[in-house]
Amino acid sequence: MRRFVRQVENQAFSLTELLVGVAIGGLLVGLATPAVQGALDKSKQSKDLSNLRQIGQGITLFSGENDGRLPPSSCKAETQEELELSWIYSLRDYLGQNYDDLRLSPSDPHRETRRKFKNTSYLINQEVDENGSLSRVQRIDKPSQRILLFLASDSKNPRGQEDHIHTAYMGSWNRLLGEIKPDAYRGRRADRTVGSSPYLFADGHAEMIPATRIKQFVDAGKNLAREAL
Repeated sequence: MRRFVRQVENQAFSLTELLVGVAIGGLLVGLATPAVQGALDKSKQSKDLSNLRQIGQGITLFSGENDGRLPPSSCKAETQEELELSWIYSLRDYLGQNYDDLRLSPSDPHRETRRKFKNTSYLINQEVDENGSLSRVQRIDKPSQRILLFLASDSKNPRGQEDHIHTAYMGSWNRLLGEIKPDAYRGRRADRTVGSSPYLFADGHAEMIPATRIKQFVDAGKNLAREAL
């Protein structure tokens, strides 16, 4: 019996060993968490860029069938019929069966609400309207540098028809933050000038752009909706 007790005591963990084991486990979890979060963010960024490129292809097809005109925003829509002429509805047939997923960003905290209310996570540049600088392909200067679609700010009403950015607000950093989310991928950091966000350009390419670059641009007195980045 005594021999058995001694064997059990020899095989049991001491309190010190147990505490060391817990500490090492916690350290490993702490090291793994940023790596897992980073991988998830990369996956979401890839999905955002893929969504934007496919929407860009839809816009190209729409433009080709409409004498170079780009689909308009809902800025001046007053009736349901006019509302359904706005860009995201206009592209439904061009985007096919993936329409509901393509118009929603994986990083959007209001994603499912926007889905329910037939809204979009991506906002079109108001310059596509009427005689704006993006209203027709023929008048777009430096298309590879003109931003066409932006990721919506979290403050945009997910239940309303918020499908466009307002040109007048895009020349000021503070007002711009109420329109778009230039720091969509910044992790848990509070600084709104870090991180990055996906954008679609008028030539159809999509890319991630750092928030610092956007801030520098508007701080230089330039309007992100009207001018080439």
